[in-house]
Amino acid sequence: MAFLTSCLATRACNLQGFLPSSPGTSPYVRHKSHALVFCQTADRFLMDATTTLLVIEDSPVVQHLLRATFTPMGVELLFADDGEAGLELARLHRPDLITLDIGLPGIDGWEVLAGLRADCATAHIAVVVLTAHAQESIERAAAEKGADLFMVKPFRPADLRTAVTGLLMSTHAAIA
Repeated sequence: MAFLTSCLATRACNLQGFLPSSPGTSPYVRHKSHALVFCQTADRFLMDATTTLLVIEDSPVVQHLLRATFTPMGVELLFADDGEAGLELARLHRPDLITLDIGLPGIDGWEVLAGLRADCATAHIAVVVLTAHAQESIERAAAEKGADLFMVKPFRPADLRTAVTGLLMSTHAAIA
């Protein structure tokens, strides 16, 4: 617990909306959590097999990269190739966090995000919008529609792990 307190005391951010990333992280990371922690070793502190991440991504290459990124964290991973399957898996498994591509076949990521936020069973799930669209208007739209984190592809796996860990830690702290 002292480690977590130390990280929170030294690295927590009090944020309003999405702000530029913390020093030492990718310039593509944007976050809005009031206590998002960027601690490089925190993934080992928090993650275990009971933590579930849902990846909603249509590209097999990006799915493979996300599997390689998250597997060392020791979490359970679920994958959906399209928006409908992603919503169904989210409602069925209620993961701790979802990474969501915007350009999905069928219903797009915006519709998925709206569906997640409108459903009481999934509204609390942390959502990371992970997209190749780096425009500020897309980032603003993600914030307005309820995304917890915005990252641009390509991303550095270590940055994504760190950001996801911080988001999960702040989500777990808010629930506790």
